Amino acid sequence: MKKIGKISINPEKVIKNEELVKLTGGYECEYCYCYDEEDILLGPPILLTGSAEGCWDACLDLYPSTFYGHRCDI
Repeated sequence: MKKIGKISINPEKVIKNEELVKLTGGYECEYCYCYDEEDILLGPPILLTGSAEGCWDACLDLYPSTFYGHRCDI
């Protein structure tokens, strides 16, 4: 076990490169909610079947000047 200040790193728990490659797909979204920078909901939820990245793209397409963040519900 390696110690860096107060943090301990257990090499047995470190994720391997092969496992990281499997994680790149993300997770699936059913409903996507778009928010402005003051955390105010922009319009109704978007029905979406796809990844969280697709949710980000959909919000950006619908609200290009006010979009700040999103939430994806499964």
